[in-house]
Amino acid sequence: MEKVQLTAEIWQWSLIPGLWRDAFLPPWDEYNRVRNAREAIFFFCHLRSQVLRKLVRAFVHDLRTFGGDKGSRQRLEGTGHEFYLGSPYFSTSTREKLLKIPTKNGTLETDLRALSDKRRGGEICAAHDLSPLFEAILAVSWDKSRN
Repeated sequence: MEKVQLTAEIWQWSLIPGLWRDAFLPPWDEYNRVRNAREAIFFFCHLRSQVLRKLVRAFVHDLRTFGGDKGSRQRLEGTGHEFYLGSPYFSTSTREKLLKIPTKNGTLETDLRALSDKRRGGEICAAHDLSPLFEAILAVSWDKSRN
């Protein structure tokens, strides 16, 4: 047994043309649909711009350090948004676009609502619940060495 990362090349050259095409094609098509819609929204929001990219990294950093960094906690709580999607990280229009990013289960907004429903009666952890979700959706990798 060997671990193999399912890269686009593996899908395109090994799984899709193979004997199990009917099993592998639907998830590949769904992945591409979601990825393409997400990239279109990213492009629209100018996530490629240096300024917004830095804000996204700062947002993820603050989520990750929420419990141990008073400044991070104050910035996040100061957004006035249930999931911390506000100023100083995102404008209202950018937030609305980000919430519409498609995911496997619907949109970022529906995923956040589902998480909120799941944690009803408990707390949503910024570092363990929100950060991984935002990292995946916003295509950001949090790296402690780059703080």
